[in-house]
Amino acid sequence: MVTRASFEEFPKRGKIAILLVSIVFSLSIYSFMALEGLSFLNALYFLVVTVSTVGFGDIQPENDFTKVVLIVLIITGITTLALLSQIAIDKIVVMRSVGNYDLPSESLDLENHIIFAKFTDVVVRIALFAIDRLFEVVIIDRDEEAVIHARKKGFRAYLGEIENPQTLDLLALDRASALYLFLDDDNHIIQSSILAENLAPGLLIYANTNEHLSIEYGQIVGITRTYHNERLLGSFINATVRNFTHFVLPNQEHDDSILRVVLTTNTKENRGHLTNAVIIGLLDSNFMDLKIFEKEDNLIDYPENRRVLALFTKHDDLSYFKSGGSSQEIAYNKILIAGWSPEVGHMVEHLDIDHANIEFFTFNESDYEIAKANGFKIVYCTKEGIIDTINRIITDDDLVINGFKQIADSLLLDVMIRRSERNPRILQIVDQEQEVEVFQKIGVNQVISPGILTSRAMFQILLSDLKIKASQIFKGYHVFEQTVIKGDTFHNKSISKIEKLGYTVIVLFKPSNKKMDHYPENQILETNDRLLLFRSHSIYPKSIQFSSVRG
Repeated sequence: MVTRASFEEFPKRGKIAILLVSIVFSLSIYSFMALEGLSFLNALYFLVVTVSTVGFGDIQPENDFTKVVLIVLIITGITTLALLSQIAIDKIVVMRSVGNYDLPSESLDLENHIIFAKFTDVVVRIALFAIDRLFEVVIIDRDEEAVIHARKKGFRAYLGEIENPQTLDLLALDRASALYLFLDDDNHIIQSSILAENLAPGLLIYANTNEHLSIEYGQIVGITRTYHNERLLGSFINATVRNFTHFVLPNQEHDDSILRVVLTTNTKENRGHLTNAVIIGLLDSNFMDLKIFEKEDNLIDYPENRRVLALFTKHDDLSYFKSGGSSQEIAYNKILIAGWSPEVGHMVEHLDIDHANIEFFTFNESDYEIAKANGFKIVYCTKEGIIDTINRIITDDDLVINGFKQIADSLLLDVMIRRSERNPRILQIVDQEQEVEVFQKIGVNQVISPGILTSRAMFQILLSDLKIKASQIFKGYHVFEQTVIKGDTFHNKSISKIEKLGYTVIVLFKPSNKKMDHYPENQILETNDRLLLFRSHSIYPKSIQFSSVRG
């Protein structure tokens, strides 16, 4: 595996090895000349013959100190030369495995592509969503290791700095669909967006900022939309404390969309309005995991009030679901947020909840003092006294948002709440997607990942801005409507063939018969056929024909 050491450690080790060889060789030559009376040429000859282990024997050391020098020379010289040889071999291997990862000298021959500045986990998710929807993706990063990693995952990635005007020009910015900025420094984000807006006026630019760059200021410097994890997390929690009955998912009713996706709940009354629908699947409590329905599945066999994703056509009467799209706020006694950090404080700023009903909870004395100084109500507790504290400050009618940074602290709190006399609703925030399952297994009501929320929001808004039919995005996969266009991946292909690319056809809608075919039999797809597709994000589609027209 190529690591950062391949690029940064090796040169440093090489310099040390060369310095050591120079010192040992110089001292050896001087010793041979001084102690054995050899000329410089003969001394150099004796050194080379000794280090190379050829040993002709035509020169014999007579001085005992010369023999000591030879022992040191053989041990250090051979070892150091072996190290230098290994460094050279490793560099050759790296160069061959990576190839040329600089941008080409001429502008990329691409159109309607999406450019990502910096390779991150969120970028991987958005890029895979985009590839599902037949966009080409280009990743630019200033870090060599990140570029290598991106290429190993199958992405088109290059080494470069997005804030460099020449880099922007080579990326064919004027022909791109969008630019996503995930830079570590907001100043670089501002600089890049100003340059990009001037080079390609009207380009959609999305920025995931590190500080709370305002939407208004972002627009001034050319950013179409600014995002921040805490802002998105606050919006999600606002939705969590409201109990939605059912509604038609947004961005479905533009001119080109035929299919309509509805989110509802599994109740007897609602099932009566789903007779014309195709059930796509059941959602978990996190709204992130979807159990895909098979043809033989029946909602009656599943728990009441489970979230249901259903599919209609635009010809169906959806007034029941539209009128039922209202929500009512769940009456929590208070919201207790476990773990204090500046990020959590920013998240609270975006909650549509009376701050008088929000309290914090921490194991850390310094966090306790900082939160208190910032005017927040906070409770400090030792880990030994956690059960007593839980029983004292938490009620069954509370919502506990567990935002501890350390996974051990989060697990401790969640488990201790389950062992206490209290039964509040728990919403767990995790940094890594793979941690979701860990907390679900211990009975946490809801687990959310800010990274998943960010990638979902940033891609869905792109589709909306481009007036493309919406995607329904879940953990690990993606459901979306696609129109078959002449020349694209699906055109004149059999269903079995596109399934080999990782797509599953949930529904085929042929305009000629205006009927949804659920899990259709194998057949050839034609121009203007409408598909509801399901695709895993774990597979990068290799044999895709990208189209400048989006389905």
